[in-house]
Amino acid sequence: MNKNILFLAIASTLILVSCKKNLQESPPPTAPKATKVSQLKASESFNWKTSKNLSLNVSGLNTLTPISRTLVVSSMDGKEVYYQSIQLMSLTTALPLIVPATTTEVKVTFGKIIKVIPLNSASIQFDYKN
Repeated sequence: MNKNILFLAIASTLILVSCKKNLQESPPPTAPKATKVSQLKASESFNWKTSKNLSLNVSGLNTLTPISRTLVVSSMDGKEVYYQSIQLMSLTTALPLIVPATTTEVKVTFGKIIKVIPLNSASIQFDYKN
């Protein structure tokens, strides 16, 4: 029975010592919790814009007879259309586009002509040549 009492005394001591809070370390600072949207703070470098503005420069191609088709600028899967209009093939123009900021390339379709254009800059080029 002495062994049981001795075991309980040692176990109790170990449990109490292991649960002791370390008071030397200070807790990390926490930001005050916002209760309203107006109280939220964002970093000065945070970019709130979720879209980007582009210019699609279309190089016209002179033809003997006027050719017009629908010019479509879309996402790669075609689910999002960023621009759609009837376009004369001979017309050289710059078209403003607004695409999601995460978009890295667009698909441009003019009749049977389909081109994938990477978005490397704010000004992208499209021509009717293969």
